[in-house]
Amino acid sequence: MIGSGRNYSSRIHVADLIDTLLALRDGAPNPVYCLADEESCAVNDYYGLLCTLLKVPPPRLVPAWAVRARSRLRSLSAIGLGRSPRSDSSVVDLFTNDQRLDCTLLRTDLGLRLRFRSYRDGLPAALAAERNGAIPLESPARGALCER
Repeated sequence: MIGSGRNYSSRIHVADLIDTLLALRDGAPNPVYCLADEESCAVNDYYGLLCTLLKVPPPRLVPAWAVRARSRLRSLSAIGLGRSPRSDSSVVDLFTNDQRLDCTLLRTDLGLRLRFRSYRDGLPAALAAERNGAIPLESPARGALCER
């Protein structure tokens, strides 16, 4: 894991994402919405739960400065060989920045109630669906995954 893992991020279960996109297709009062579940979490909490569910050890922490330095060296090497650099420090920023989305407006405007309100609900469900060979994509209004 890049950095300390104490930075926050927002996620959404694929079934809730699809239900929201279908609801947006019908029109929405606002032109721009944030889309995520109802609980941002620290990255290390997310991966901690994932590793617990998978019964594997937690990921190793790699300091962001070390990843940036390695990325710079690889980029310089690639440029020296006449190739395009494969990554840059903005990728590191993506994994280490703090991003917490508040999706209250989206849920209020569309009347959505997410079935998987946090990563604690969504991760076990996603892993169970994967074990069963499919990720259910039906929506509550149109199927069974969310409640309107």
